[in-house]
Amino acid sequence: MKKFSLGCEYEHEFEGWFADADAIRQQLQAGLLDCPYCGSTNLEKRLSSPNLSTPKTKARIIEQQQDALPTAADPMPASESIAATSPSAALAPSVGEGAAALRIAVRALHQKIRAEFTNVGDKFAEEARKIHEGTSEEQNIYGTCTAEEHRELSEEGVDILPLPELPPEH
Repeated sequence: MKKFSLGCEYEHEFEGWFADADAIRQQLQAGLLDCPYCGSTNLEKRLSSPNLSTPKTKARIIEQQQDALPTAADPMPASESIAATSPSAALAPSVGEGAAALRIAVRALHQKIRAEFTNVGDKFAEEARKIHEGTSEEQNIYGTCTAEEHRELSEEGVDILPLPELPPEH
């Protein structure tokens, strides 16, 4: 496997692993690759530097990976939230390195939620309260709520989780 640098028409740069230069050329021509930042399929192979494995480069890579991980202080959009009513329903995807891995994990998370949870739309806050109070059937739900509703639910002890926004499809 070889690492190649790629870029899109909007000057976003990223890397990808391919079997060889022919594999990257074939995938680019077939439109199978897209920019992990904006979704553009108008990509080009860029100049790549050799990957030399030294203790110094290994330390730099580890530092970059740790810097890329989200922290508790990073804001998440509160527009769409989920309520998991059992510990086994916890959905913490394993996020690998880079924006592309994060985008894939977010897409998989959304697919899992849409397949296994009930969409209650803009009635999310109301339904989550009913489930929390025991006046409605216990189930895993998702939907939308305002930032104010999200804050109120959290203050009331309702266990909810904001979903990261899904990048647009192209």
